[in-house]
Amino acid sequence: MLLHNGMTSVLCLLPGLVLALPAASRPAVPAWQIVAAFAGGMASWTLVEYLVHRFVFHRLLPHAHAKHHQKPLDPKYLHGPTHIVVATWLTALSLYLPLLGWTLGLVAVAGLNLAFLGFELLHAVVHKQGGHPLLRAAKSWHAHHHHVSGQTGHGFVSPVWDLWLGTWPERASTPKWLVWAVPVPLPLLHFVLASWLPRRRPAILV
Repeated sequence: MLLHNGMTSVLCLLPGLVLALPAASRPAVPAWQIVAAFAGGMASWTLVEYLVHRFVFHRLLPHAHAKHHQKPLDPKYLHGPTHIVVATWLTALSLYLPLLGWTLGLVAVAGLNLAFLGFELLHAVVHKQGGHPLLRAAKSWHAHHHHVSGQTGHGFVSPVWDLWLGTWPERASTPKWLVWAVPVPLPLLHFVLASWLPRRRPAILV
């Protein structure tokens, strides 16, 4: 049985944060490289989240993920299955460590892990009624994915990859020109910016 327990998923990611602390304290590594690796790891979560959401949840595990679409507020289906979280974490380690080395690789994974923790919290908040006005665009984007087209809008934290990989929703509340103007896949960046824009159409409720 799949473990849809958010706390368990979070605990699976803590080793990456713990391991990164002594690695980041090594004096041989310049501070700017530590900052860049951490920021790069956070930004890379936008791609990881898009790929896992689109190809793992909607292609490999469509029936399991359908339960989240049917019962988005059910805690059992709100958070990612633990075995998928662990597999994603190990895959990130296997890619970042050879690419960046032990120190910067762990720091990058720590950045990715922190972005994931933020994603888990934000995903829970977005599915609740109300919320901060700056989350309006994120709520509408994700609601479009749930209620209008499950084959578009896979990037929950950033719309960049939906634009670049051909899954942009037809009636998105976040304008394409905003992504082209600021083509940086940082979590929530475009949704926060879009929330400041005048509403072009009524928001879809999650």
